[in-house]
Amino acid sequence: MMYIPPHDLTVAVNVAVISGVVSLALVAALGAVVVRNARALSRAARRIGLGERVDAVDPQASAEFSALAKELVATSTKLAESREREQRAEQSRRELVAWIAHDLRTPLTGIMSMAEALEDDLAADPQRYHRQMREQVTRLSAMIDDLFELSKIDSGTLRLALQEVS
Repeated sequence: MMYIPPHDLTVAVNVAVISGVVSLALVAALGAVVVRNARALSRAARRIGLGERVDAVDPQASAEFSALAKELVATSTKLAESREREQRAEQSRRELVAWIAHDLRTPLTGIMSMAEALEDDLAADPQRYHRQMREQVTRLSAMIDDLFELSKIDSGTLRLALQEVS
């Protein structure tokens, strides 16, 4: 009381109260904007996590949130493309397995029928049956070798020896 007159004290308290109220209102308004932008980004991230595509960016967001949202959109696009590539690769793998199963079953069926004919003494020329069975086994071995090479290519363990040719 000795240094501040009562009138000045009243003015100082009023200025402090008014500036505090204005500051609280400003903080509440800015906080609401930040919370809204953060929730929008959270929803976008959740949608990306669920495998959905995120295409829109909030035009009212601040520059930082807009930049982050654009990165989320770009990530969403890359993730969707990656999932599509993965699905195509999985479909190709299934087709390859089906083709391999068919190609392996064909010579095995021939070998089985020739072996049964030999067991039942139905083969008029057993030597021919043995020769055909050997050819089928050789064919199967070549297919299995090709599968092994394909496996090495797929796993990245195949080492190529490069050399110049004319």
